[in-house]
Amino acid sequence: TTPIGERDADSCYWTVPEPKGEVLLIGDSGAGQFTEAVTGAAAELSLNVRVATMCGCPPVRITIHAGGNDKTACEHFIAESLNWIRENPPDLVVLSMATDFYSATSSFELGLPGDNVLAESPERKAAVLQIALRRAISEITASGSRVLLVHTIPKFSRDSDAYKASPFRLLVDPQGVADSQRRAQVEANRALGLQAE
Repeated sequence: TTPIGERDADSCYWTVPEPKGEVLLIGDSGAGQFTEAVTGAAAELSLNVRVATMCGCPPVRITIHAGGNDKTACEHFIAESLNWIRENPPDLVVLSMATDFYSATSSFELGLPGDNVLAESPERKAAVLQIALRRAISEITASGSRVLLVHTIPKFSRDSDAYKASPFRLLVDPQGVADSQRRAQVEANRALGLQAE
């Protein structure tokens, strides 16, 4: 939850002997789940890796209100991390977020910095995310970094048994939380997020 420029230099930083460059993985928990894959692939390519992720925090300059509360810690994390990228551009920025979650979840309202209007409908939130994502990618590429955008991944809907299961329940009775959803439904659930990306 600490922006890159405000943390210890070796915090969330994987190095290799004689690196050929550096990769930064940035985003929310949707990005954090790719840490092992990114560090493994980067090591094979002789690249150092930094990871900057914060749960519930999309890697774009955006105003977020969740359940009536603003998320200033998230906004600070992303603003300072993007500022760090501008001043210390890595060779590649891997960017990922649960775009479908932010656009579809009714407990979030989203806005662009400086705007006084917050988007509430899924379609308007997806439009805000699209603009913010376009701006973030432009900002990152202007610094000299390349961007790899990893699309939001398919997931169970929030009303499924698998989504609601606690980690303890999964350990004690994994079969008791088995669930399935049709691919068409999963794709429909993430359609707005993919469209925004």
